[in-house]
Amino acid sequence: MTVLTSQENSTGTICLDKPSEAPIYIDCDKLDGNLNIKVSSGINAEIHAELKKTESLNININLEDSSGLSFRFTTDRSSKAHISQKVCIGKSSAFQCRIFTKGNCDHEIVSEVNGKNSVSNVEWVFHAVDDQKQRIGVRNVFNAPSGSSEVVLKGVAEDFAEVVCKGFIGVGVECRMSNVALAEEVLILDDGAKVDLIPAMEIKNDDVKASHSASVRNINPEDLFYFSSRGIGQEEARGIIREGFLDSCLI
Repeated sequence: MTVLTSQENSTGTICLDKPSEAPIYIDCDKLDGNLNIKVSSGINAEIHAELKKTESLNININLEDSSGLSFRFTTDRSSKAHISQKVCIGKSSAFQCRIFTKGNCDHEIVSEVNGKNSVSNVEWVFHAVDDQKQRIGVRNVFNAPSGSSEVVLKGVAEDFAEVVCKGFIGVGVECRMSNVALAEEVLILDDGAKVDLIPAMEIKNDDVKASHSASVRNINPEDLFYFSSRGIGQEEARGIIREGFLDSCLI
């Protein structure tokens, strides 16, 4: 495990030009509001970043040709965090992004795939409670052929929480032989919670494999009755259902 020092963290700039088997851990609360990551050609890296106190963060990620980055980002704040994340991907490169969002948050990812034979995947898990408000969005835009993308947005809203969840994948005219998929899925535990799922695709050529889906699930009274018949109270049952729903995606 590699943990950046306070001095390294404060600069907000990470240039990965040497191989490393250990993940890099970043405390975003020690940054000046900016995180810039550059992965050099031929390098594969893993970064875990966490934000708890900072109100605003700009993340810029640049993957050169034939590089790879696994990027995990966790947010847990009581007051709202504003996060802007931009990714630029070269040819024959792979970006794997996993995000876990709790608390109040406004977070958008814009990923541009500018090189052929590249991958941009996003797996996002969110959980909103009380009167928390979350706005999360992913835009994967392909500007080169033979690309691949899988975007999964999955979460739980309860109490009086409000969530807006936007997913978009765009494939350009010249971006043939691409394979893209978008899925949004949410579990609503209370009638007072509100969720708006907005999946969208823009495919500009006919040589693309594409799929998208969106689903909303509420707790079924029969589920609660099943647990009750086995001596499990309602709150415990809600917790079991919640964790079971998120378990397949939890980071």
